[in-house]
Amino acid sequence: MSEYLSLGHMEEVNENSADVKNEHFYIPHHHVIKESSLTTRLRVIFNASAKSSSGVSLNDTLMIGPKNQDYLFAILLRFRSHNIAVTSDLQKMYRQVNNENEDRNFQKILWRDNPSSPIKTYRLRTVTYGTASASYLATRVLKQLAIYEHSNLPKASEVLLHNCYVDDVLFGAVTLEEAEKLIPELQELLCSGGFKLHKWCSNEKSVLERAIKTEDSKNSCEIIDAKSIKILGLEWEPTLDEFYCNFQISNDSDLPTKRMILSSISKIFDPLGWLAPFIIGAKILIQSIWTFQISWDDPVPEKINKKWTVFRDQLHHLKSIRIPRRVLLPNATKIELHAFCDASEKAYAAVIYLKSINDSSISVKFLISKTRVAPLKTVSIRLELCSAVLLSHLVQTVRNSLKIQIDSTYAWTDSMIVLSWLQSESSRWKTFVANRVSEIQSILPSEVWNHIRGKENPADCASRGILPSELKSHSLWWAGPSWLCENNIDYSNQHPFCEDALREEREKTICAVGIVPLELYIIDKYSSFAKLLRIVAWCFIFLHNAKSPSNKTKGFLTTLEIKCARNALVKIVQNQELASELNLLRKGKPLNSKSKIISLSPFMDENGLIRVGGRSIGLPVRGIVRYIIWKCVKCFHQKGQTSNQFMADLPRSRAQPSRVFSRVGTDYASPFLIKPRRGRGTQRMKYYICVFVCFTTKAKAVHIEIVGDLTSEAFIVALKRFIGRRGKPTEIYSDCGTNFIAADRELRRVVASLRKDEPVNKFFMEESIIWKFNPPVTPHFGGLWEAAIKSAKLHLKRIIGKQILTYEEFLTLIIQIEACLNLRPLCQISEDPSELSVLTPGHFIIETALTTISEENLLYEKISSLKRWKLTQQLFQSFWKRWSSEYITSLQRRNKWQKSQQNVKLNDLVLLKDDNIPPLH
Repeated sequence: MSEYLSLGHMEEVNENSADVKNEHFYIPHHHVIKESSLTTRLRVIFNASAKSSSGVSLNDTLMIGPKNQDYLFAILLRFRSHNIAVTSDLQKMYRQVNNENEDRNFQKILWRDNPSSPIKTYRLRTVTYGTASASYLATRVLKQLAIYEHSNLPKASEVLLHNCYVDDVLFGAVTLEEAEKLIPELQELLCSGGFKLHKWCSNEKSVLERAIKTEDSKNSCEIIDAKSIKILGLEWEPTLDEFYCNFQISNDSDLPTKRMILSSISKIFDPLGWLAPFIIGAKILIQSIWTFQISWDDPVPEKINKKWTVFRDQLHHLKSIRIPRRVLLPNATKIELHAFCDASEKAYAAVIYLKSINDSSISVKFLISKTRVAPLKTVSIRLELCSAVLLSHLVQTVRNSLKIQIDSTYAWTDSMIVLSWLQSESSRWKTFVANRVSEIQSILPSEVWNHIRGKENPADCASRGILPSELKSHSLWWAGPSWLCENNIDYSNQHPFCEDALREEREKTICAVGIVPLELYIIDKYSSFAKLLRIVAWCFIFLHNAKSPSNKTKGFLTTLEIKCARNALVKIVQNQELASELNLLRKGKPLNSKSKIISLSPFMDENGLIRVGGRSIGLPVRGIVRYIIWKCVKCFHQKGQTSNQFMADLPRSRAQPSRVFSRVGTDYASPFLIKPRRGRGTQRMKYYICVFVCFTTKAKAVHIEIVGDLTSEAFIVALKRFIGRRGKPTEIYSDCGTNFIAADRELRRVVASLRKDEPVNKFFMEESIIWKFNPPVTPHFGGLWEAAIKSAKLHLKRIIGKQILTYEEFLTLIIQIEACLNLRPLCQISEDPSELSVLTPGHFIIETALTTISEENLLYEKISSLKRWKLTQQLFQSFWKRWSSEYITSLQRRNKWQKSQQNVKLNDLVLLKDDNIPPLH
């Protein structure tokens, strides 16, 4: 501390001065004794990270600053490239840089010369080692000094810019004369900034004795005459010009812990990868420890302990390893860089050698290596590619670090697959390979890559590991393959393509983009034609109102507006599908003989639409509808495939012609909540639907009645309404009640009770009606009315949704659904354009389709009654003829249950389908 005062690096603070009241910070300090130091064995350590009473330290408020100097390994690489090597040290570098006066209050300390003296307050006037910004401030001053003096002392300035690491200076020269000239220039440059160099050392001691200038005492710039010195953490013997290893790891007999092993391994400092084959074993060991998921101070498992013991016992062999500092021959005429990469299941590595050639000899020296531990789960071929990526980055780093001219670069790998990847375009491969191939090719083009046999690859040593006892004399690691020392080497990189590389080939994807016109997009967007019509109609109204603000259309949509919208949509479809026919008809020209619609006698109407003389061709709508229903998720949830047996023949009663509804099947459908009338306070009530299906003609005619409850009286009333409108049936079929779904217990109860109900049986007896019941658990016996109920409920659920209808609305809806069910075609639609109608159940009820438009008024036409009767009979007979010739023959087909299967036997495991529970539960 007395030295601090004598050199002016510290000053006493007057307690009565105004600075005492300003913002300040007191830094605690202590001493450390370093036995290995040649100059300052006792050092003062200032702890600027200590927290103050406010809980904040000085370092918490200081900015660390960016990096001003080159990387350590880059400086070491350049140091190995010089013939003459020189090292020195900046004496008290940090303390040569003054702080601003207002900043010194934040570097106050307390000190007294002896215990009996009073404690005094001092403040440090210079940059203090221990503060967060100290390194940046000191190195930034050196950098600025080199920039200022670059024009006067260019070579010395380059040394200060690129070959300084903190306060250590490592530089060199090719010849003795160049070194003798550079040393005084460097001294002059640093003296101009107030810095002094000391602790000089070189492999040529005579250079230092002749070149060093000093105006102070000998101690200010002494020449180190020790056998070895430490430069940037490495041991160097200047006289032999060799590096060597000297690591001290405690030989503790206790069980090692994760903390102790990691601490011991971190003491092995190897910035250039000389000991990579040995250290990779330590890295793999650390990875293995992490898989056991133990805490830092827990003893490692016995398996790890044995590996650690072997590793620790091998450390003493490292002291015998010597690495030459100089990697280039004097007066080298050609310099080549040879890089090798390899991977194993545990690690991958890259190693670089420098080959120099002069007139008389060839030298190959180990330069640098890098290793990485492989992920626990990976593919070995991809690790080979990762090693190539590591190599390419290492080559780029070496090129940027060395200040020498490298004539050629060669990269070597023992993987033919990787070579095949690198010799092709990166876009050919899948993402993982493509990204890394592109990255490698941007640094090392495919022309520099060559193949080497695995046994000759020195990177294999680093990827698999070598013990130190073997590493000392391992020529492959220290000098590369033996043929590398030859002068004429065949560097041809023409290798056969490896077919295994195609596993990573990217699958070619062809993307076809369909441009859909806006008009077709609107049509495809909506699945409801009625909704589409309304939207298009409103679009037309919007356009009309925008063009004519004074004559806006208001109110509801009219039939004319809907008709215009329909014509517009038809025109869009015709322009898309019948463009050529539309163009010819507009010009009044005949259609092409290959046109699809020429047989329909098409013509152009007044609206510009194509119309045909007969009914249009029957399009394959059945398949389209089936496909849409198949894709419907809601429809899929309502279905379930169960086991079945071969379909039996139809009963005779269902294949014989007779009056409509003379034989019927009946069943109930689940209740619906209905309001008796509109208005508030109206309670909702349950109403059921009773479905009657015609059996006699197999016309599947449907009649639906609404019942208020499940009593026998309600059923008799519904049956009377049915008889009054459809006529009295001779036979009625129904389930016996045991096969109804479990959830609808009321339905099961009422149908079962109707069978034994006295009023019902009495009514049937008086009306001469036979009631037949199907066997229990045979729902397929009543498939006809089950299908009708399913269709009715399907329409009701889709239309009603969550709405609550009134009785009048519900009745209207039921009748409309009944008409819809009676409009189903009983056979396939004919493709004959002249055929105008299709057979439906409605034809058997009213002798025409239920939605047939009203005919012309013929009341006043003179048609004789005889002719009119014949006409009526002719129509009636044509219906029956078509039914017997077209429809009854279609019943011979079995659309399902076409194969016989084994019946369920005792002890068979079966999955029961219960329609009462929600789907997929």
